[in-house]
Amino acid sequence: MKLRLTPELAYLVGMWYGTPYKKGLGIKGEQDIQEIFIEHVLSLGIAQPNQILVKKDGAYIQQTKYKKFFKEIMEERFIRFKYWNDYSAAFWAGVFDAIGGIENKMLYLSKFNEDDEVHLSILGFRTEKKQNKLFILHSPAFAFFIQHFVQKYKDDASFLEVVAHAKIGCEKQKTN
Repeated sequence: MKLRLTPELAYLVGMWYGTPYKKGLGIKGEQDIQEIFIEHVLSLGIAQPNQILVKKDGAYIQQTKYKKFFKEIMEERFIRFKYWNDYSAAFWAGVFDAIGGIENKMLYLSKFNEDDEVHLSILGFRTEKKQNKLFILHSPAFAFFIQHFVQKYKDDASFLEVVAHAKIGCEKQKTN
């Protein structure tokens, strides 16, 4: 069976890219992000509960087929995730959930590289590096873009406020 990318898998690829675990296919992080990872792995049928290994600093599975697939997706990420669609939104939501945060109503990534800056600019998001963080300058637009796929921050008041700001901006544009 050939694996096909779905928005749900794109989200997991984003999480894995954001904070990969040193063993198997998994993520590093606190319990909240581990639970999200495990929930997605189980709901997508990637592994059974007894195949998930949980450590203090992360969770992972031994799944060579999916790890190879995730690596292939990352090699093609500038092609696969270059448009404003559910795949790109899910991927960046996974990255944001894994390594993102909110500071003064601005969304940021705590780990990043030059490719992340380029990729975000391809999607139309300008960024700025400050204090070892990559801030997304048009945070309301980015929050609006990823809102349907974000898990960790979906009920976070700060995140919802940033999304609401984007919706207000859209409404103002409609009336002009």
